[in-house]
Parts: sequence; C-alpha cells; structure tokens
Amino acid sequence: MSVTVSNSGAGSAGPFTVKVWISGSPVIDSNAVLLYTWSVPGLSAGQSISNTFNNLVANGLIVHADYYLITKADADNQITETTKADNISYRDFFVFR
Repeated sequence: MSVTVSNSGAGSAGPFTVKVWISGSPVIDSNAVLLYTWSVPGLSAGQSISNTFNNLVANGLIVHADYYLITKADADNQITETTKADNISYRDFFVFR
C-alpha cells in the first residue's frame, strides 16, 4: 500500500505522524487495529511525500468480510491547522479465500 500526504496549506508544516489502521468500519474506534506508524519530518507549502507499507497483515481477519484501511495524517495532532477534515481517508476491501 502506498500513502501520499500533501501540504495543501499556505505555510510549512513541522514534523507529524501518519498512522494506518484496519477496521470493520470506516471509523477509528476501539475496534480499529493500528498497522503502521510513519514519522514525517515536515512539509513545505505544496510539498508531498510518499511511503510504501508492505506486508499489511492483521491477525484475526475474518474471511468473506469487508474491511477498511484508514490513513490519518497528523494522527497525534502535532500541527495547528484551520481544518483537520482533510487529514483522514479510507479504502474498503473484501477478504476472501
């Protein structure tokens, strides 16, 4: 899985954390399982950075079920922003055998 984060703001963003979860719903809650944490050193205005996560495996996945990979930039709320609505995205997928 490849993740790209972009700074769409007018100013630079300092260091922040990106996290990736797997869940049975598109919400980060107590049922979501954290798969990866990525430390980003910072981004200038308009800059993007990408990272690839390999071996996305979570124990206990039920076959024949829908799941979501949820990615959240600035997951630890390290950056002061006017809106955080664009910091999260998800993709659904189906596990089968």
